[in-house]
Amino acid sequence: MAGVFFLLLTFAQPRWGRTWVEVARTGRDVMVLLDTSESMNAQNPAPTRLERARQKIESLMDKCPGDRFGLIAFSGQAVLQSPLTLDHNYVRSVLDAISTDTLNSEGTVLSAALLEAKRVFDEDAQKSGEERKHSRIVLVISDGEQTENDAIKTASEMKDEACIFVMGIGDPKGATITFPTWMQRYAHVPENQRTHLSKLDEESLSKLASDNGGAYVRITPDDAEVNFIRSELDQIETKAISGQMRYNLVNRYRWPLAAAMGAFALEGIWLCLMPWIRASKIRKQRREFLHE
Repeated sequence: MAGVFFLLLTFAQPRWGRTWVEVARTGRDVMVLLDTSESMNAQNPAPTRLERARQKIESLMDKCPGDRFGLIAFSGQAVLQSPLTLDHNYVRSVLDAISTDTLNSEGTVLSAALLEAKRVFDEDAQKSGEERKHSRIVLVISDGEQTENDAIKTASEMKDEACIFVMGIGDPKGATITFPTWMQRYAHVPENQRTHLSKLDEESLSKLASDNGGAYVRITPDDAEVNFIRSELDQIETKAISGQMRYNLVNRYRWPLAAAMGAFALEGIWLCLMPWIRASKIRKQRREFLHE
């Protein structure tokens, strides 16, 4: 009974006394550059390109729980929406609020988004003192339409800063989109340009990735492209992304475990001695009987 009691106490993991313990986590830094230009409202793939891109980002975060994620939205300009963080729920909440109206400048200035990603990485390195740049990833999600040529040049300058992966979204054959009424009114879009064919520019996006040590993949209805990106990220060395000293209670399970083992050992010894003790009593009783 004592052995069972101490064994149950062991499973309860008793803790008392405190000590300093270093806690560290490893992972990668993934900065997502999300295209929010008007062409992302095209309904190929359904429901819209932007909604499908949002789903893919969330799926990738689910598959990379130990990585820090950040988010930059870009169209005619680029704005940091979420800094690099392990709080994926925060990134999701920011992501859910993004639309093609988030930025009021139309276009696809990818070079500005790349420069913003570089700025975030540099500031993070200054704060942490970490210079291991091989653990940084830039993930571009865009249809590539009207991407300016400066993006290729800017990306080549970031070759030593981060590895660039690209998810292309859309269809090379194109989809018809119509500018919203407010944009037609305030941006003075000519009538003959209010409806146009938006095509996926795979050539530019593929070159952007291949020239910078990454890979290009087109978004599909299933998660094949997410699994592909995940497998590629597994080949990139991780780094310590958090480390701190915590004053924790000390687990003392060894003491009740030792007591339980001692109790069971004593029971074993007692069971081994029982036959000898009984035989000894029988011999003693026999001698007393013969003596009488």
